[in-house]
Amino acid sequence: MNVIPTDVNIMLTIALFIVNAVIGGVAYVFFHSIGDRNLIIRHLILAGIAGYVYWNLYSNYNLPNAFVSLIVGWFAPDFIQAIMEKYKPKGNGT
Repeated sequence: MNVIPTDVNIMLTIALFIVNAVIGGVAYVFFHSIGDRNLIIRHLILAGIAGYVYWNLYSNYNLPNAFVSLIVGWFAPDFIQAIMEKYKPKGNGT
């Protein structure tokens, strides 16, 4: 039995998507060591907007799998390569 009203449940779901997207944005900022405050704020705002857009596509158009696979295909290779480059063993100059 669901005791949370539907409107509140929808708002909580939207908030969850936005928070998750902002957490991803924070991880991106830390991973890429962005120091410019304006770039950080812009990135986090855009991440929140992206979370809302994804919620809208997920809820209204039932598009999560197609959308996520598109995003993963677009960004995952760069993300994986960036991780590999960041943690690649450094040569000792010999």
